[in-house]
Amino acid sequence: MDGSTSGYNEGTIHQSIEKLQNAYNNLYSYMCGNVQKDLIDFVATGWACGDAQDYFRSVATKLNETLKNITATYSTVVESLNSAGTRWAEKMGSSYSRKEFAAQYSTVNSDSVRENIDGNRGADLSILDEAITVINTIKTNAEGALTDSVKAVSESGLRDDEQAQQEALDQKLGDIQSEIQGKLENIKEELNTKLTTTKENIGAIIRANVSTLSQGQG
Repeated sequence: MDGSTSGYNEGTIHQSIEKLQNAYNNLYSYMCGNVQKDLIDFVATGWACGDAQDYFRSVATKLNETLKNITATYSTVVESLNSAGTRWAEKMGSSYSRKEFAAQYSTVNSDSVRENIDGNRGADLSILDEAITVINTIKTNAEGALTDSVKAVSESGLRDDEQAQQEALDQKLGDIQSEIQGKLENIKEELNTKLTTTKENIGAIIRANVSTLSQGQG
């Protein structure tokens, strides 16, 4: 399709959707896979008590809601670009082939967080610095994926008369970025307070190996 008169073509839209899909996949990996392995499972090696379990159950619930919102946002953005392609094709008396969005459904959980490790309860505050570094890294990577997403929308070839639509899509991506940043900053602040409180109220604990935690589950 020649998009010289309309400002964009099917190939341009498909390329933007592919970039959005890649950015979404990366963002989901950061907020699900990295949060699970590098944050929750890691903190579980140095924080064991009922409060730790309760806290991370709550965190998992909130983060899974954010994962749903991430998927809903990207699905909406991709659908909007496909709809723009369809409208253009109809005006040109041509056809448009949709580029479908592939959603992910993995979730985070608090299964690795235990009430005790080999009968010991408490907190090892030495894990805090690394946990905060992990959160900051995830936050930075998430911002990068969202920046790539905004760029993909800007390169989709939306015409001048659909500028309002592009701005609306940018706003949706901005909203999910704000949600992600807020959740991660909240976790960072709460971890410091809750780990310190556990150490003061229950005591210190020697950090366990991840393999020790795995052996204790079943």
